[in-house]
Parts: sequence; C-alpha cells; structure tokens
Amino acid sequence: MDQELSSNRQTPRKKKRTLLIITSILSLVLLIAGWLSIAAFSKSAQKDFIVYVKQGTTVQDIIQQLQSNEIISNTFHFKITAQLMGLTTPKIGAYKIEKGFSNAKIVHIFRKGRQMPINVVFRTVRTLEDFSEFVAEKFYVHSDSMLATLKNNQFLKEFGVKDTTVMSILIPDTYQMYWTAKPKEIIQKLYQGYQKFWNAERIQKANDIGLTPLQVTILASIVEAETQRNEEKPIIAGVYLNRYFKKMKLQADPTVVFSAQDFTIKRVTGDILKIDSPYNTYLYEGLPPGPINNPSKTSIDAVLNYQKHNYLFFCAKSDFSGYHVFAQDYETHKKNAKLYQKALNLKGIE
Repeated sequence: MDQELSSNRQTPRKKKRTLLIITSILSLVLLIAGWLSIAAFSKSAQKDFIVYVKQGTTVQDIIQQLQSNEIISNTFHFKITAQLMGLTTPKIGAYKIEKGFSNAKIVHIFRKGRQMPINVVFRTVRTLEDFSEFVAEKFYVHSDSMLATLKNNQFLKEFGVKDTTVMSILIPDTYQMYWTAKPKEIIQKLYQGYQKFWNAERIQKANDIGLTPLQVTILASIVEAETQRNEEKPIIAGVYLNRYFKKMKLQADPTVVFSAQDFTIKRVTGDILKIDSPYNTYLYEGLPPGPINNPSKTSIDAVLNYQKHNYLFFCAKSDFSGYHVFAQDYETHKKNAKLYQKALNLKGIE
C-alpha cells in the first residue's frame, strides 16, 4: 500500500520531466528548422552573375566561383542548402544568378539544369578558323568541331551555301543562344538572322543592281576590309560597282591579302600582286568566289545603297586618318597614290 502511494506521487514528476524533454527537443528542432530556413530561403545573391559549369565542375567549384566573385556572403549556408537539396553533380550549362536569389533558388537551378540563354555579339572575322576560335571562346564548343561543321558541305547544303560561301550567312549581330549550343545549332541560329536581314526590300535592291544576295555580300566583304568609316562605305561600294559594270578588274588590295593569307601585310606591291588565286582581283576579273570576311550589316547596306558617281579609283589619305581620296581617272589616282606611298616611306612601313 505504501509502495503504491509512493509510485503515484512520482508519476507527475516523471510526466513533467518527460514533457520538459519533449519540449526541449521540439524547441531545438524548430530552432534548427528556422536556422535552415534562414540559410536556404533568405536573400543570398549580392548581384547578377553567370556561372559556367563545365564537364567535371563540382559543387565546391561553384561555391568558390560564387564566393570569389562576391555573389554569396555565407558559403557555409550555401553548402548546407546544397546538401539538403541533394545537389551532387551540377548539370553542364551557363546559369544566370540574379541579385536577391536565395540559396535554395540558386541550388534549384543547378539541380534542374535551368540554364538561361546568353547574348553573344558576333563580330566580323576574316576566316573560318577565326570564326571557329571566336565561337570556342563564347560557347562550350571546341574550335575544331566548329571548323569541321563549317567545312561540312553536305550539312551546308541545307542553307544553300558551301565552305567557300558560308561566311555570307554568318552576319555579325547579337544572338541569344544557350552556352551549350552545338555547332550546327549555332549555324542554324545565325541563318535565321540572315533570313530576317535579307527581307523582300533588300532582295529587290540587289535585283535592281543586278546582283544576288551572295554577290552583294562578297562585294560588301571587300568594302568592309577597305574602311572602318561607315560614311565612306557607299562611296567605295560605288567605285567597285563602276569597275564591275565596266568589266574592269576590281584590283582590291584586301583580296590580295586574303589570297596570301597573311594579314600582317601593310603594302600590297611587287610579287604579292601575282599570287595565283581566284580571290586575287588583280589577276582575275569579277568578284571572288566567296566573301573574304563576314561583313557587317552596314557594309552590306552600303552596297545595296551605293553612291552613284564617276569614281573608278581611290587610295588612303596620306594623313593616315582612315579616310580615302577618290579619282575619276588614272593620272589623278597615281598622284594620290604617290602621296600615300611617300607617307608610308616616311613612317618606314614596308
């Protein structure tokens, strides 16, 4: 009887102790949950940033990128969030982190491979090799793979071009693509830009001149190589069209340089002019078989809207301003050229 009373007196104490333990555990759980919630869902990204994930990139590599670029301030919080959300092997891609993104949101886009397309500004280049190198710098693509695609005439048939004319569809502009785009996808995207550029109005202008879009682009590539002064481009285009219509050789120095494949040449004289290449317009009449670069829209439009005049010659000004002097007859041109040659000699340019 006494033992039963003693047992009954102890029961409330045990219950109180048990309740206290449970309450403590629950408080600890809630505290941990709250801390994890803060770690995962509070704003983390300090600014916009693009993370590039290549083959073999680890979660730690990503953390180092984010830390070194001052995107996240608490790497421990990010690491815990990544572990809890099961981020083990990030998917290859370019991921845009926006200011204010939480750790959980950042981890989520890596887990799901939610990469964002990037804006790539394509520029004018001289050769397919140059274009391939440029692509390799901007995309997750090897330059050899890009070059092989640019020379794959079976594939290029789809666009009505071949390796000698494919530059005509690679119009410089800003294109939005995924960083992981394959070479064929890159060409297809640029071709869409080419189709958009060559609208009915431009095609009609080319027809009015008596040229195809390809021929316009080939001539524009020469104009592109001749000057960086946009205001001069329609004048220079007019010179070459005057010569073209008169069945005169174009005698364009940039085509000789392209024939030599030596873009360090400063003076186009002597034996260089005798290089036997279909691109050498000093030897062969008419347009080269393909563009000598991928000309800008400005240069293409300069040909389509060329200035009508009587000039047949031009040469660079002797003040090295980047501008040119134009002439209607060869005698005047010789005088202008002599002044420029003298200026080159004074500067020791060979």
